[in-house]
Amino acid sequence: MEGLIETAQDALGCSREMAILILIITAPILLPLFVIVVLIPSIPFLLAIFILNLFAPKKEGGN
Repeated sequence: MEGLIETAQDALGCSREMAILILIITAPILLPLFVIVVLIPSIPFLLAIFILNLFAPKKEGGN
């Protein structure tokens, strides 16, 4: 969290308090954007890994 605040502060060139305020205001916009851009395109890959895991040979014994 600290790194995010410092990055916002450097990028915007403003005080720490102003950077925190801007992050709070823009978070409702940035979080859904993150879901749309990052998580939704990765769903097919996650499903493929899950399905391949179902058919993977099981290990016998301990670890």
